[in-house]
Amino acid sequence: MPKLPPHELQKTRLAAYTQANYNFDLTRTAEYTPENGWRVDDYETELPLEAPGPPDAHGSWAAAREVLRNYTFPPPDLITGIFLPDQPLEQRVMVLRGRFLLFTFWFGVRIGA
Repeated sequence: MPKLPPHELQKTRLAAYTQANYNFDLTRTAEYTPENGWRVDDYETELPLEAPGPPDAHGSWAAAREVLRNYTFPPPDLITGIFLPDQPLEQRVMVLRGRFLLFTFWFGVRIGA
């Protein structure tokens, strides 16, 4: 029997998060400080420059886009993103599987604005 891809195995969990609401209020982001118990991760980096014009098919912009589309940046032994591969990033629903020691944790995520 062929092995099903992760998004097929997790389709019930993925469906459960399609209508999820935000767990925070975007109008109150100034209140989300470490003093109030929040840690907001906001990482960015400069991409290597490309020539003016459309992005190079194998350039830094294309590589960064693939990393985000495929959710390949965390170590796979720590956290894995499971999602429908044909769903646009802007509407993506993901089930994150986190592993720590002998424990596995499941987190639902719905990307919004």
